[in-house]
Amino acid sequence: TTAGVRWSAAMFYGASSAVNLLCAGNGVDAPVMYDGATVINLAGSPPAEGQYPTAWQGRLWWASGSTIFGSAVDDCEVYSVGSGGIQLNVYRGTGDITGMYAFGNNLFIFKRQSIYRIAPTGSFSSESIVRNVSLKVGCVSHYTIAEDEKGMSFESEHGIQRITGSAQSTGFSLGNISRNVKSIFDWKNKAHENKSWAIFNLDRMEYFFAYPIGTQAVPTHNLIANLTGGNTRWTRSDRQNLTAGAVLSGTTGYEQYVGDTDGKVWQMHDDTKWLWNGATMNSSAVTKYFEQGEPYRMKKYGWGYVNAEANGGYDINLTMNLIRAGMPASPNNRANVGATGGDGWGVGEWGVATWGGEGRVGKRVRVTGGQRGYGLQMQIDSARWFRLLGTALASKRLSAKNPI
Repeated sequence: TTAGVRWSAAMFYGASSAVNLLCAGNGVDAPVMYDGATVINLAGSPPAEGQYPTAWQGRLWWASGSTIFGSAVDDCEVYSVGSGGIQLNVYRGTGDITGMYAFGNNLFIFKRQSIYRIAPTGSFSSESIVRNVSLKVGCVSHYTIAEDEKGMSFESEHGIQRITGSAQSTGFSLGNISRNVKSIFDWKNKAHENKSWAIFNLDRMEYFFAYPIGTQAVPTHNLIANLTGGNTRWTRSDRQNLTAGAVLSGTTGYEQYVGDTDGKVWQMHDDTKWLWNGATMNSSAVTKYFEQGEPYRMKKYGWGYVNAEANGGYDINLTMNLIRAGMPASPNNRANVGATGGDGWGVGEWGVATWGGEGRVGKRVRVTGGQRGYGLQMQIDSARWFRLLGTALASKRLSAKNPI
């Protein structure tokens, strides 16, 4: 097989062999099948350079160029049209197919700048069954397509898009969920957008997206979208050279894995581990600048409060950054919050935290060496993982109204 190409695969039944098969293709070599013992070329004359195998409506579908190929019903080893196979052109002249996914009982077909779908049908005799979803937005990498509880996300030229069900006549709606992180998304290396990939963790409701930035040819940055509650909240990770991932339902629960360019596989979200290849994994949370609704008024900041949860006796630190336009910069307002069982919030000197409880870290930290400013930002960080449960800030508005 050809080196340096990416494979995609799907499970389907092969009636000719009477066995479940893992069918895989890469768009360059002939599709292959794995029966649990050996890997051989897929039987039944599939497309010679088929890729993106997708199970839908009782058939296994492949894409090659601008054409899709469907197997015979319940048999991924038969593709001849005369024996029940399907062959459909998808808007030839608009580019090659860049992805394919079954969602909402429809087969979605992606090109770089357009999206199409086929609704359930008993007849594939006419290409008129292919419907437009968008002629402005497409998908640059099949490997970024991931389904969540109510939608399907993927990378387009413009950001991370999400398709959800709709009451409109089209049946589906399309939107960009990454507008708030566009400046970070735009670090991407456009020449290697097809190297991007993503997975969705249903247990955490997180879309983990890895992509190449700058001049890099492999993913070197990650954006993480949390869709809990219907609102998209973004975080990011600078863990580099991750090339693939998977989420499995393992013996110990829902497990997320990623692989890197060194051929190593890593398990994520294991709170008993804090090393990555021997090095600590730093974590941080940064708030917005709090300006109490009056960005042009000078304030005096007193105490900052942090309520967090750790997994042992290690440090969690708080840094408070002041906006001090036209004044000398304030010193580094940095203090140690403590670790699990520390003083302060939880059940302790300052009462019971409404969002915390006994056994959690809570401490108030005073701004030192320059308390005046137009706004204050809180940065909480640690050399290991922590769970941020809440923050609060004490301030007093001064009488002067000073324009920035």
